[in-house]
Amino acid sequence: MHRPVRFVILILLALAFFAGPAAIRFYTDWLWFGEVGYPQVFLTVIRAQSLLFVITFAVAAVWLAANLRLALASVGDLRPVFTTREGIQLPLPGRRQLQTIASALAIVIAIMVALYAASQWETWLTWRFAVPFGQADPILGRDAGFYIFSLPFLQFVRRLAQTVILLAGLGAGLLYFVSGSLSSRFGSLVWMTSPARRHLSLLAAAFFLLLAAGAWLGQAERLIQPSNLIYGPGYADVNGRMPGALVLAAVAVIGAVLAAIQALTPRNWPIPAAIGLYIVATIGAEGYGVMLQRFVVTPNEQTRESQFIQYNIDATRRAFALDRVGARVLTGDALLTPDDIARNAATISNVRLWDHQPLLDTFGQLQVIRTYYDFVGVDNDRYRIGGAYRQIMLSPRELDTNSLPNRTWVNDRLTFTHGYGLTLGPVNQVTNEGLPVLFVGNLPLETIPELPIEEPSLYYGELSNDYVIVRTSTREFHYPRGEDNVFNQYNGRGGLEIGSLWRKLVFALRFGAYQILLSNEITADSRIMFLRNIRERVQKLAPFLSFDRDPYLVVAVGRLFWMYDAYTTSTRYPYSKPAGGRLNYIRNAVKIVIDAYVGTTTVY
Repeated sequence: MHRPVRFVILILLALAFFAGPAAIRFYTDWLWFGEVGYPQVFLTVIRAQSLLFVITFAVAAVWLAANLRLALASVGDLRPVFTTREGIQLPLPGRRQLQTIASALAIVIAIMVALYAASQWETWLTWRFAVPFGQADPILGRDAGFYIFSLPFLQFVRRLAQTVILLAGLGAGLLYFVSGSLSSRFGSLVWMTSPARRHLSLLAAAFFLLLAAGAWLGQAERLIQPSNLIYGPGYADVNGRMPGALVLAAVAVIGAVLAAIQALTPRNWPIPAAIGLYIVATIGAEGYGVMLQRFVVTPNEQTRESQFIQYNIDATRRAFALDRVGARVLTGDALLTPDDIARNAATISNVRLWDHQPLLDTFGQLQVIRTYYDFVGVDNDRYRIGGAYRQIMLSPRELDTNSLPNRTWVNDRLTFTHGYGLTLGPVNQVTNEGLPVLFVGNLPLETIPELPIEEPSLYYGELSNDYVIVRTSTREFHYPRGEDNVFNQYNGRGGLEIGSLWRKLVFALRFGAYQILLSNEITADSRIMFLRNIRERVQKLAPFLSFDRDPYLVVAVGRLFWMYDAYTTSTRYPYSKPAGGRLNYIRNAVKIVIDAYVGTTTVY
């Protein structure tokens, strides 16, 4: 085999080894998004990642290559020769060879920077589609949307620009040092040729301008950071540190001017002076804020901080929608009368007797039936039963394949594919034995007329962590009946078709399961279900949302549905105090409904 052919084959094998798994996951994810009906979500993320990667790569590659090539102009045309002790002469790279190496290095570094930029797709999209909140902060007068949507993106662009400028400066400085255009000589700390001075000084000027932008943005960052007493800027911040940030931005602009002066003159002092001035301004701004806090605020803290505490309270109430809550004064002197009880009969008749954990244990003892079933949790709901609104507690009976007595690939993936039904009862009734009354329960499922359940199968749930393949030649276990088992076959539209050789191959590679490719049980009608865990499912569909920790099951139109609460949240609402972690803004803006049988996921 010829050497070029072997080289091409090796490259193709390397690409298949490193990029193959990612490509398989990409393709199967694309199929999955299409199956659940949200291909536009997948495309939006991919477009955002691709756009960020391409723009960042192009800018970074051109910028780095241009700066390195400019620095390489100081290298002579002749190739230096290194002579070993044995007298062997080894030619070292000359300017042309170094230009090729520098271009390749610029491309590699640009790819790494672009990959990081692509990972910030959510920051880009939130800025791209930002909408105003209609609520301005009390200090700078900017809309809250600026802090939540725009400020993170501006900081991201600034950090990215600082990184590529710093990389260009380090690379160019190293090349100038190697070529002798940059050195330390007697009587001078640093000596540079005119081209090196001009190049490196202009890079320093650009870096100072980005420091100025960072200081200006830092002023806004104060509104989403904790201060001495509250969350958000206090007296010392507003009257000391925030004006100091503007001074620092002005000093950084002066530093850029000084760096430009050094680029155009033979003087060496402007950039060191700019650095010293910036350090002094940084220390001075922070020191002034500390002095204000100690000598002005602390002796009169209640007076000085009262206005900013009120800002904090008002913003926190808005961020958590507490400003919409009506307040009433209750003296506690009112007496309870029979008329009060009659007017609140619905509440009195639904007073809860059962606690969640004891009821979960009881359901587990009475209704699990087989060891491979499990009740994950108990949820509350309300249904109209017998003409009255009744509060109930329910728990789905899910399948836990980890508890199967005989675990094989066929059992885990083809036979034991789904849970079955639920247990449901009123919150305020017990039997003579002290056990819960059940409106829905047992195997096969027994229900009351008000809660008919025509399809009790649970293919999607909280315990459904693995993929399964349905409509195969293997019968699916449905539920146990005494010592026997009842089997059925899936008749829904959930999952993806896997009957073709190509689909078998890609899913075998995705899940690392050769059985998918070789099994004779998989037919032309077979379908594969994955991402069946409802938590993973909703997070895959909407990674920009925050989700409730406890989804719950609902009985409706004879079927079982999972209800999931989702929230729009932020950690960057100005002046709002975080609660329960870092979040300082939240709205219960989204409801998600997942069909437990077919996996249809609807976002409201």
